[in-house]
Amino acid sequence: MSTTTPISPIPVVSTEIAVALQAYMPDLLTAAQILSGLGDLRNLVTRCEPVSVTDALVMMSSAARFLADVAPPDLLDVDRWMVEAEVTAWAHVQHREQMPSGTLSNHLQRLRRMLRVRRGLPARMGAGSVSSPERAPMNPADRLM
Repeated sequence: MSTTTPISPIPVVSTEIAVALQAYMPDLLTAAQILSGLGDLRNLVTRCEPVSVTDALVMMSSAARFLADVAPPDLLDVDRWMVEAEVTAWAHVQHREQMPSGTLSNHLQRLRRMLRVRRGLPARMGAGSVSSPERAPMNPADRLM
C-alpha cells in the first residue's frame, strides 16, 4: 500500500458487494490501467463502505470515468490521481465540456467520498460524529422568562 494513503482496516462488505466489485471491469480503462490499478481502486471503494451492490458499482463507474480522463493510459496509480486538486481540475473541464450538471454532481459526490476515505475520514459525512456532552440539568433560576 502506498505511503500517501492512510492505512485503515478494510471493512467487511457483504458477499454480494465483494463479488460485484471483483467482477467489475471498467470499459473506460486500458488493459494496462486495469492491471496496474484496478485492485487499488477496488480496495478504495471497499473502504468507502458501499451499502449496496449498486452503490459499489456506481462508485467504481465514477472513479473509472475520472481516472480514464486524467491518468496516463499505461499506468493507473490511484494514489497519484485520486487527490483533491485533480478531481477539482477534472470537474472544471467536465463543466466546460457540458457534462450534464446532475451527472457531474453525482460523480463528484462519489469522488469526494473516496477522497474523504483516503484522508482517513468516515466514508459518509456525519458518520461517526462525536455526540455532544451531556448537559447538566437546568437550574430553574437560570431560565429566562
